[in-house]
Amino acid sequence: MKNISNNLKQNLMEQGADLVGFADLSHIANGEFNTGISIAIALPYQIIQGIIEKPSKEYLREYHRLETQLNQIAMHGEAFLLKHRYRAFAQTSDRIKEDQNWCTEIPHKTVATNAGIGWVGKSCLLVSKKFGSAIRLTSILTNAPLICAEPIRESKCGNCTQCVNICPAQALSGKAWNVNVNRNEILDTQACQQKQVELTKKSIGIDDEFLCGKCFAICPYTQRYIRTKEMNGLQE
Repeated sequence: MKNISNNLKQNLMEQGADLVGFADLSHIANGEFNTGISIAIALPYQIIQGIIEKPSKEYLREYHRLETQLNQIAMHGEAFLLKHRYRAFAQTSDRIKEDQNWCTEIPHKTVATNAGIGWVGKSCLLVSKKFGSAIRLTSILTNAPLICAEPIRESKCGNCTQCVNICPAQALSGKAWNVNVNRNEILDTQACQQKQVELTKKSIGIDDEFLCGKCFAICPYTQRYIRTKEMNGLQE
């Protein structure tokens, strides 16, 4: 168990993952896939500050580039597990489709919180200690006997409401997440979608994309990630 866990994590990190965690999903998954693998890639810190003001073409390009990279990493992880004679299913964007409320059967955020990667912030996005919400996620479902992390079951945002205050759609309620809180108690998805379309069209001239990013860019954990990268850059 230890060897397959360590080897898989190392393999995924070598493919470009910034965070990898393993989750026990036996309490929510149906069928044989009772373990989840959460994979995250951080957004380059250089483009984050700019989107506090408005979405940018650079952010749009990076958003799609990371989606492609995540799909490739997830498929690589699936192949690794199949090679070792375990069942696996990579939840890539071309396989898993969201409904009109941006929901899937086993969301990447659910896998991530159960894998100890982070918690759901008042932005309704995953927040990690290392990168804040400046990450994109994917996941793999498997029956491999991986060493699973302690799940995170409640928010660590405290009294902070910066994401709520900056939201141009006023779509965030400010309610703190825990495993018993439904997403619609935190986020008005319709208001968020409408405002993202409006901002993207106004800023980039595209009307078929959903982009904003203010809530995750302003997050104190995201800002700490940026400062750390900037300081490291100055020291190099």
